[in-house]
Amino acid sequence: MAKVRGAMDYVSKLELRGRLTQAIDRAEPAVVLDLTDVSFCDSAGPNVLLGARREAERAAVVLVLACVPDKLHRVLEMTGADRSCGSSTPSLTPKPS
Repeated sequence: MAKVRGAMDYVSKLELRGRLTQAIDRAEPAVVLDLTDVSFCDSAGPNVLLGARREAERAAVVLVLACVPDKLHRVLEMTGADRSCGSSTPSLTPKPS
């Protein structure tokens, strides 16, 4: 399990992207992202998550969002990130091949 804390925004996107890449590289079947402590999310947040989902899919790793705060879930819905990932729940998982 990997925890994401603080803001998921333009300022933090490079660091977040790097940490997610590391988590995916170390993962066996899945990476679970605990988003309980995400305090803010702008449009960079869903973009990073969607990029991580694509990267995980290429590595045959499942990326799952857990403990998604209501505000973040609304951002994912408003941006269409939940539909793009084939899910209407606060989880991002690769679509079956």
